[in-house]
Order: sequence, then structure tokens, then C-alpha cells
Amino acid sequence: MALAPQASVATAVAPALPAPVAPLAPPAPAPVPVPVNPPAPTGGTSSVTSTSVNTRKRGESAGDTVTQEPVNKVLVIGVDGTNMSKILDAQTPNFHELMQEGTTGVSSIAGHTTISADSWTTILTGVWDTKHGVTNNGITNDFTRFPSVYTQIERAKPELKTASIADWNVLEKIAQGGIGADQVVRTPAIAGDDSESQLDAQTTAHVATSIQKDGPDFLFTHLDQVDHAGHLYGGGSQQYIDALEHTDANVGTIMDAVRAREAATGEKWTVLVVTDHGHRPELGIGHGFQSPNETSTFVIARGPSFTPGQINPAFGIDDITPTALGLLGVSSLPDSDGTDLRSLADHASTPTNRKTAISDMVNANHYPDLLTRLRLGIRSVISLPAGPLLDGIVDGVNGIRQQLDAVGSSGVPVFSQLASATSWALGAFNQGLTVVTNTVVTVVNRLTGAGVVDAAPGDNDRSLPQQVLPAL
Repeated sequence: MALAPQASVATAVAPALPAPVAPLAPPAPAPVPVPVNPPAPTGGTSSVTSTSVNTRKRGESAGDTVTQEPVNKVLVIGVDGTNMSKILDAQTPNFHELMQEGTTGVSSIAGHTTISADSWTTILTGVWDTKHGVTNNGITNDFTRFPSVYTQIERAKPELKTASIADWNVLEKIAQGGIGADQVVRTPAIAGDDSESQLDAQTTAHVATSIQKDGPDFLFTHLDQVDHAGHLYGGGSQQYIDALEHTDANVGTIMDAVRAREAATGEKWTVLVVTDHGHRPELGIGHGFQSPNETSTFVIARGPSFTPGQINPAFGIDDITPTALGLLGVSSLPDSDGTDLRSLADHASTPTNRKTAISDMVNANHYPDLLTRLRLGIRSVISLPAGPLLDGIVDGVNGIRQQLDAVGSSGVPVFSQLASATSWALGAFNQGLTVVTNTVVTVVNRLTGAGVVDAAPGDNDRSLPQQVLPAL
């Protein structure tokens, strides 16, 4: 993870934790600056999926070929808006088992906007918002300057299978940008599923099935109910703990599928568990600003390259893409901010008390300097409402246009022509409003340091497939 100079800090006090409840079982499988790492710790209903599949021809998976060495596979499990402090104290046996089997790092993304699209873009590209420029959930990035992990894999090794199974349109856009993943599955919302527990259970079932039947070389998935509970009830609520324990059960189901696949095939699966940001304990804002609860993130790396039971304070969320690429034999971009987690082994240690040591890493997170807080606060105040507000207006106008189009196609003299003209004018209004809104957000982004770093020179086609031209 890229480092930045330490800022002056003010310590935050962690909230008291509520008593945990037993989890529900999921269904069976069928900045400017760059964020700062903390110092080393001192303590020893039935659902239908919407699937988009690229149509360009692919080769067979590396897992389908006979090789001398075991095949490397990479699974990234994204758990949205999850505080490690809550994982430590809740009934989360599967998270704890992963920490026992692998290496755990806690870091701060202070200096980086604590908004989901911003952080997931960093996780899935390996660069911070100073480069990718995403600062709100109304994502418009085409991933041509800094391509996603999917594009980087497909560009270098198109024979590998890549997949995204998630429930959010932003993650769908990232997976489809550039060359895009081989398979992009978005699990839709379920009526009456107010907690999103059923949604996550459906996603989990799809992931487990994909691992068992398809064995993609790179697979990303995203579980959302913890973040959802944080927004509805606060990160210090019992509902937040409940959602975390349900998510733990989902993680257990996914890991059962991984272990079964490993035993059956001899493949080497590396599992990277990561969150995009934390949550404030009280009900209200949730996240988007720079408090330690919001900027706290973690990475758990379980696989043959990571020593069981260790901790590593050098791990960061920007390291996910470089690590996945390295494990699959793909070189990272020269201007990647993150680094392969395997190269950070010198920072790792084996604590006498892992829970205490991880808690020390969490407590080492602090506020960034006042100027950074002010700069990113202005960005969030403007960027956060921009996407939802624009979407609401555009959707409302489109609803009116549908009615006008029906009148326009009726063939009634005068009224038909008038309705068609009005519909066209409203369509132009939507386009203009979108351009104006995106321009304002882009200007604010640039003024506050996002998207100001360009791609390395001489690599302008990094979002396109690498092709060998036939000899003439």
C-alpha cells in the first residue's frame, strides 16, 4: 500500500458494543494524500439473476488444462461498510477462521473519500481517486486511463476466466468497463427483503455454485447487508451486529465451496476479504467523511503465500488488484498505487494474542489533518447527493416521456406531433442536466485532488485487448 506523511491527529473513542445474536444460516450453495497505514500494533423468495456475458471469443480456463503445477485461483470477497472492531467482538467464527488461516491487516484510508464507489474502484483498479477520479456513486468512469482488474487480466491472458457476482449496478459497471469480465452477474433486489439478508444469501448461493462448477480464475463478489444496516440503524446498533453475523455465515458457505474445490482439483485458491470503508456508530451520516470509524478498512489474505495467524499493518485496499494480478502471472501497471501483498511479508508478525494485536491496529487509526478533512468534506457534501438527485430527476422525466411517447405513437393529428416534440425536448433536458451535473462534480473533484494524475505516457490503449497483427 502506498504511504503518505503522517498527519496531525485527534484520537476517537470507540463506541460500546451491543450483545451479539445468533446468525441466520444462508441457503445451501446450488488521497491527495494517499491513505495512511497505522503503525505496527503493540498487542501480542425466489430470485432471478440478470446476467451479462461478453460475446468475444475466449479460450478455455487455465483450470481446465493439465499442468505440472497446481493452478492459482483468486477469490475476492467484498463486505461493504464493515468495521473490523465489530468482527472481533461479534459471533463471527468464519471471519476468525480466515484470520487464523491467513494474514490480517488493518489500515486507514484517511485522505481518501469514504464513499463506496470510490473505494471499490480503488480495490478493483489498484489506484486511488487521485488517478481514477471516482468520488460518488453515480459512476461515469470508462476505465480507459486506469483499467479494472478484469480488463488487465483479459488483456494479458484472455484464456483466463473472470467473473463478477454482485448486487450493485456500480460493481456491474466496473466489471463491464473496458474489455470486461467474462461473466457479470447482478443479483436483483428481492421484494420485502428490508435487511438485504435474502439478497446476500442469493449472491452467496451463486458464488458457491460458480466456484464448484465453473472454477473461474478470478472471481469477485460483494455482500451488502452490513453497510445497509449501518445506514438504517447506525454502525453501533444491534442490527449492524446481526447483519455482520449473517454475513459471517455467508462467508462460511463460500469458504466451504472453496475448500471442496481445492480438495477435488488440487487448485491453489487465494481468498482476499476486504471492505471499502467503515461506519459511524450513530444513526445519521453513516460514512462519507474522515472519522476513524469511517476510514478504518481491513484485508484478510488466506492462501498458500500467506502465513497463518499473522498480522500485517502494511496491507491496504489498493493492494487487492496487484495481488490478484501477481498470483495469476499478470504484471501490474507501472503506475499502480498498490503492491502485491506477498511483497510485504517483511512487515508481518505473529502476535501472541491476535485479537488484541488486531484491535491495536484498529485503535491506531486517527483523523487526518484539518485541511484534508475540510477538502474532502467539501467534496463529499457536493458529490454525495449529486448522483441520487440526478437519477431521481432523470427517472421522473423518463416516466413522463413514456406517456408522451404513447400519445405520440397514437397517430392522433396535432396531439401526436405535440407529444413527440415534448418528449424530445424532455430527453434533451435530461441529457443537458446530466452533462451539467457531471461537469460540476468533475470540477469539484479536480479542485479537491481527485482525477488529477494522468496515466503513464506511452500506454494509451491499456483498456483494449493486446493483439498480435498477422504478417503481411
